[in-house]
Order: sequence, then structure tokens, then C-alpha cells
Amino acid sequence: MLISARFLVVSGQETIEFVGTDLDEAPAADFSLVNQFGEPVSLSDQSGKVTVLTFLYTNCP
Repeated sequence: MLISARFLVVSGQETIEFVGTDLDEAPAADFSLVNQFGEPVSLSDQSGKVTVLTFLYTNCP
């Protein structure tokens, strides 16, 4: 158990190199959609928040 605790302490000090692409902030055009309750929701309503959009479609026979 002592070995496990020491491993956790040592591994927590490791610096992790960023691997990826930095994306510059780009303004998005405002648009409106209707939510599941039939209420309009616009992108400007989410101003200042992190927003992730997913457009899904399913077609089951």
C-alpha cells in the first residue's frame, strides 16, 4: 500500500505536454432553433457559456 501511495504522489507531479490544435476564437453567426418543449432557443442566449452543438438524426424502421 505504501508503494501505491508513493507512485500516486510521484506520478501526480508529471508535466503533460499538450498535443493538439489550439483553435482561435471565431465568431459564430446567431441562429435560432426550437427545443424539445417547442420554445425558441438562439445561440445568443448562450453568450459567455461553453456551448457544444450536436445534430443527431435517427431513422428506425
